Amino acid sequence: MHPLDSANRKTARAYVHIRTLEAAIRRYARGPKVTFSRQGIVDDPSRRLGNIGATHNLYTLEIDPSIRANCGLIIGDILSNLNAALDHIAWVLAVKYADGRGRPLEKKEAQGVKFPLRLEQCDKPFHGGLGKKDLKLLLPAAWDTIERFQPYNIAKWPELKLLDVLRHLTNEDKHRVVTPVRIVVDLSLRSDGQAMIRLDNVDKFPLVVRSIRDDFEPQPTFDVSLYVSSLSPNPLPVSEFRRIHNFIRDELIPAFVSFFP
Repeated sequence: MHPLDSANRKTARAYVHIRTLEAAIRRYARGPKVTFSRQGIVDDPSRRLGNIGATHNLYTLEIDPSIRANCGLIIGDILSNLNAALDHIAWVLAVKYADGRGRPLEKKEAQGVKFPLRLEQCDKPFHGGLGKKDLKLLLPAAWDTIERFQPYNIAKWPELKLLDVLRHLTNEDKHRVVTPVRIVVDLSLRSDGQAMIRLDNVDKFPLVVRSIRDDFEPQPTFDVSLYVSSLSPNPLPVSEFRRIHNFIRDELIPAFVSFFP
């Protein structure tokens, strides 16, 4: 096996999960588990004319919570494999460096091997904008290449923002919570035009509308996105995972091939 085969296989596995997620979203879009039910009528004091009241219909939009849970878990698998691909690159660079020095990696050293991704340069960098802890176990000849893929170089290479998104989401999913999924339902209300409703942290959404008959059937479209605190603008559509995957497969991994002739 080529030393980078492991990184390529992790990247390919991430792509399998990306396709699974996209297929699930298409399935939900064709028949989303969304209910739109009439709850009754409510009085709207702001629209009163003298003693004549104004009433609106009250509806509830509800989405099956399993959609959010399932999408969040699939996204976690995507993040895990894409991030692992980078760490596998770091591992083979560390092994080659250790072999060149004539000694294997110590257990404590091995536990600290990972591909560094920094949004900001170190205050006192050891090399370029990276710190000594970032690079001390990795093949020195590859330091410039590692530096090239740091998110703080976004001004030179805008796609590097994708790696920072990966870093941020992976840390959130691995150490804190299952990636929170934002469900976006575009609900066509026919008589009232379009209503874009984002169900961020809830699965039910009260909706007050006018002039909808009792037998109204909504026509929802469905999508999934994520909120990334380090990203502007938000939200992040899940379609971006293909871009992250392609960047790692087509740009990052090939950049390290020359170190393993």
